[in-house]
Amino acid sequence: ECPRPPEERLPPPLSGRLCPPNILNDDVRQSPPLEPFQTRDNGNMSCTWRSSDKDGRMPTATIFPDANAMKDSLREQMTKPRHDVSMYYSTVGFTQLIARHARFEQVTLVIIFLNALWIWIDTDYNPSSTLLNSPPFFQIVEHCFCTYFCFEWTMRFGAFQKKINCFKDAWFVFD
Repeated sequence: ECPRPPEERLPPPLSGRLCPPNILNDDVRQSPPLEPFQTRDNGNMSCTWRSSDKDGRMPTATIFPDANAMKDSLREQMTKPRHDVSMYYSTVGFTQLIARHARFEQVTLVIIFLNALWIWIDTDYNPSSTLLNSPPFFQIVEHCFCTYFCFEWTMRFGAFQKKINCFKDAWFVFD
């Protein structure tokens, strides 16, 4: 059995937190009584004193997150159904057919990319700062982009079964 260490050599109470004892609350500073703990190293018995909680388990202050909790969280995220705006679309009609079609989405992404390139070209080569005073070529291209984006927005809006659900789609609201 380990002899009780002198009172002046008792370790500070364990708080289970990683912060200096001077900022801990009084209720946190109260630690369970010290208990002897025997270890063997190189065949010699050494005796240390440490604190345990009311269930007899040693308190632990973890630096790293619990691996099992991380795995459970990851599994939950992987099994959660992915948000798909098409679940709010109607099941019949022309607009929902267009809005659900993969080619429509691909063409829209290409048009967005081309519009970004056009903004670059327009910024560098358009002599006018307003569309009204721009050369006809710049006006025609701008109107073509505007026409397609209005068509895309109209098809997507018409596809919603309940029009109020369009506010649940962040990209639609952004458009």
